[in-house]
Amino acid sequence: MDEDHPVDYAVANWGDLDTEIADHFENLKIAEKITGHKWDFILDPPPLNPAKKTLYDYSPKLDRDIIDSNGSLEHAEDRLNLKYAAWMN
Repeated sequence: MDEDHPVDYAVANWGDLDTEIADHFENLKIAEKITGHKWDFILDPPPLNPAKKTLYDYSPKLDRDIIDSNGSLEHAEDRLNLKYAAWMN
């Protein structure tokens, strides 16, 4: 893919902490003081493959509109003796 604009450029850094980041840390200190709880940033290691936790339904029940559309497509294919998209089989 040809880029028509530079993508590998230097980002200015004047040594100052971004104000939003600085505000976050200040707000965190205040919230920890109010709640009496210190935030623990230790996270559990991610699973090797988070997609394995997802239950995929490879044969979902089709909506009535889709069933009707499929029927209409089959009818048209039979009438024209032509497959709409054989590669979709």
